[in-house]
Amino acid sequence: MNKIIFSIIMVAIILLIIIILSKKYKLNKNQQIIFWILVLFWTSVTIIREYRKIYIAGSIATGGLGLGIIVASSITSAYGLVSVFIRMPVFFLTDILKKRKIFIQIALGLIIITGIFVVIKPSITTLYLSSIAMGVCASMLAIFNLIFSETFKESEAYVSASILSVAPLLSEFIAAPIQYLGTYKDVKNYSLLWIVSIAIAIITLMLSFKIEDSSNKETFSLSKVKFVISNKKFLFACFVGVMISFVKFSTSVNNMVYYNKTYLDMPPLLLAYLGPLFSGPQLIASVLIGTYFNKKFGIEKTLIFALSFLVAFNLTMLFTKNYIVAFIAYSLNGFGYGATYISLLSMAMAFFKKEYRNISMGIYQGFFAFGIFFGDRIYVLVSGVLNDKPRMIFLILLTILIFSMLISIFSLLFRKKMLK
Repeated sequence: MNKIIFSIIMVAIILLIIIILSKKYKLNKNQQIIFWILVLFWTSVTIIREYRKIYIAGSIATGGLGLGIIVASSITSAYGLVSVFIRMPVFFLTDILKKRKIFIQIALGLIIITGIFVVIKPSITTLYLSSIAMGVCASMLAIFNLIFSETFKESEAYVSASILSVAPLLSEFIAAPIQYLGTYKDVKNYSLLWIVSIAIAIITLMLSFKIEDSSNKETFSLSKVKFVISNKKFLFACFVGVMISFVKFSTSVNNMVYYNKTYLDMPPLLLAYLGPLFSGPQLIASVLIGTYFNKKFGIEKTLIFALSFLVAFNLTMLFTKNYIVAFIAYSLNGFGYGATYISLLSMAMAFFKKEYRNISMGIYQGFFAFGIFFGDRIYVLVSGVLNDKPRMIFLILLTILIFSMLISIFSLLFRKKMLK
């Protein structure tokens, strides 16, 4: 119940932030429509995403399917797997067809249809299809970013990324009370979560027709792809994007709950608040990076600043055996990821004019998806190999982050030298 109260407080705070940003940047009707449709869109996914594994693996006596953790992991892996294969092609298709919202509508249709299957007959097959649908929807977040960015001036790509990043975080907190209603009893009512998800998705699908589609009339061509990949700063952002998505999903809330509970004996109350402790700083970073830091110091310096928070978190986890220190340090991970993600997303858009952003976002998202898919799996694999030395996983992640930071620093210094 404490988490529900916290969620309500966070929703109120986020709504206040939205009002402030709307007034400051004078968001028009279309921009507000895109924002709130994304809130609903991601809420329909968030409600069921976090409970797939426990629904599948949980005992029949508690409302689960009793299929075991191995089957559950195989089914939930479809979420990341589908992202690897569709993120880049979807962006190329939107450029070829000159249509974007149709792909969002298709994703909503998949959530509705697969959700109905799960409600009628929950099984390995229906939940696997539902997990695929969630992965397709996750791939649409970048489409929302692209549509939203086109409503701003080309120089304000980082502002649009920052403002829109608030929407998925708001969805996370809106979903919490709904999730509680379906899971607070001893015998969980997981079907209720899918029913609410379907209802929200249907409403969102109807509202999605109000989104104004792309005004970009430029046609797709290989020359556009060559132009994008010839930009060394963009390729650098793609490389760092793979590293950061890998680090983020290796230190996901699920993995950190397991680590802190197993190796640091963190009490249940603190474990329950690891999610909010990540999301709160992530929200702050997402807003500040685009609305202040990028404008004040530039994208490259901001990225280095953001990476330093991730380095600090993994360095702390490498040496600490104190669960209180680990709990507090997790806020650094949230702030660092929020800041890094917005910085890299800004790079993927800000380096190009609007007619090239479909291509740049498609390529960047293709790279980012690899980190999403492999992050959790490699973490589990490495943890198994280093079972007697579990903290060594943080040394591996720390090495990746320091390497990424050094590349960022050298890239910035080289660019300054070229300008002299």
